[in-house]
Amino acid sequence: MPALVVWEPLIAAGDDLYILSTCRICLYLAEIGLVIPITYYVMKNDHDPGPFVEVGCVGSVHTFDNWKIMAEAICIFTIFASVIAIAISFAICQVSRRGTPTDTAARRLLVPLCKCNMFPVLLMKFSILVLVSIIFYGTNKYCSCVQNTIGLDKLEGRQSCPSAREWFYLVRVFIFMISADILVP
Repeated sequence: MPALVVWEPLIAAGDDLYILSTCRICLYLAEIGLVIPITYYVMKNDHDPGPFVEVGCVGSVHTFDNWKIMAEAICIFTIFASVIAIAISFAICQVSRRGTPTDTAARRLLVPLCKCNMFPVLLMKFSILVLVSIIFYGTNKYCSCVQNTIGLDKLEGRQSCPSAREWFYLVRVFIFMISADILVP
């Protein structure tokens, strides 16, 4: 239903999706705000994986390059998916405010928009969660190897370990946010 009009339009009424869509837009903007610094770190991270290949923490230089390319692609895909989700949520927000309880023709686009929000956007978010979890697991495995290796300088190992950096805490928050986004479609 559109917003009720008593003396002035109220924010919510009946099955109005305006508030929910606004909250989702804020969530997607927060996700973009988290992904941008993560993307910056991943693109800036260009340390030499050679010593870590020698001690066995990284399988090969190509493995490191694949990790970096996959992490960059996930970050860019996340920004792209969030922009699409913002556009759909904004459209839901606008359409849900149209019409009246008896005149529902103005809201006929709401059902396809909600279906689009439920399936394609949810599928994109779920694929992002799976890919980020894979990167997260591989990074933690690499970091535990680096920290347990005696042959490397401990300080150098900790400095090269992404999980010891601030950006990796952002990854943890991002995983929590996107999990909440998937669980509450």
